[in-house]
Amino acid sequence: MIFTRQHHLIIRAACTLFAFGLVQNLTLHHVQSQDGEAEFQARLEEWRQIIIDVQVVKLECTLAETIEKSAELREKYQQLRKTGDEKIDELKRAAAKAFREKPRRGTVYFDFLRNSLRMDIEIREDMVNALIMAEALDTKPISEPDIAQMVGVTMYYHQKFDRAEELLKYSQSRNSDRDFSNELKLIPRLKASWERELKLRDKDLKAKLPRAIVETTKGTIVFELFEDEAPNTVRNFVSLAEQEYYNGLEFFDALPFKRTITGSQSNNLDVTGRRIANEGLDPDKRRDNFRGTLSAIALKDLGLVDGGLILISFAPNTQGKPGSYCNFGRVLTGFDVLDKLNRHEDIKGEAIEDFKADKIVKITIENKREHDYKPVFPEDR
Repeated sequence: MIFTRQHHLIIRAACTLFAFGLVQNLTLHHVQSQDGEAEFQARLEEWRQIIIDVQVVKLECTLAETIEKSAELREKYQQLRKTGDEKIDELKRAAAKAFREKPRRGTVYFDFLRNSLRMDIEIREDMVNALIMAEALDTKPISEPDIAQMVGVTMYYHQKFDRAEELLKYSQSRNSDRDFSNELKLIPRLKASWERELKLRDKDLKAKLPRAIVETTKGTIVFELFEDEAPNTVRNFVSLAEQEYYNGLEFFDALPFKRTITGSQSNNLDVTGRRIANEGLDPDKRRDNFRGTLSAIALKDLGLVDGGLILISFAPNTQGKPGSYCNFGRVLTGFDVLDKLNRHEDIKGEAIEDFKADKIVKITIENKREHDYKPVFPEDR
């Protein structure tokens, strides 16, 4: 079959109708001023064009006459998908801006915020944009139980516990479709822990702590390392990182809204499998667990942690009882990357069929203090 210009025009016309069908309910009247509503409309038109282009390329790919042309179109398709993801992020922020400026129910941007927030906290797990949208929706009193639930959940994951408690209680009282009794039970303790954590973070600002720049297949995450509270655990991590122990290892166990684990016990380095004392057992020095906490995994009741496995929390208080982990760092920047790491299960606990684990590319340590970072093992004492 000869793929003519006429075919291109037919495909584009068909895809235009397809895109119109997807977003016809998101069409706004032209707005002259460059306010939030106008910005939302502009981003919406860009996104709609990408939908058209994606569908065109998909159809063209099925009609490609050569392997080379098919490969070229697949690459173009992937690039369009990437651009589409970027544009949808811009669209979310524009909708949030529009609602903050004109917080009106019944508007297109309000409906978009409501639907996008639900998608982000139930499927996409895009908690960075979820917070932007939730805070925008929270600029006016919330009466809708579903919005109270979504905004409350978002606030909980971002350590805004007072507001989370108010909204989750309200949602629960209006027969929410989800049980928040566990979160509501934990919130009083989390409030106290978070107040303590904020004081420790103020102290950290003056301490010039070491940092780990972790490059992954999804982007870069920067961690601050708690050397003052967990010095030996930090030394162990730094030592392994500088030996390139983590390079190429997968985030092989990633549960939505809980945590991801990386590392290995089967590397050819002679330090592999070495166990160090669990510094998380000291209640006076132990750091609590919040979104972005970096932890070493404890070995049951042995008073030790694994020297090669690390865990990163997606949410507050995922660590179980105190001492289950030694928390030795936290995310400074790169929460968006953390959200994008592939999960091996969905929110219902079902396995992702085409799961492909993301990997650590390399780790660079900065701001080291002027001492040796060789860890001390129990047998060395």
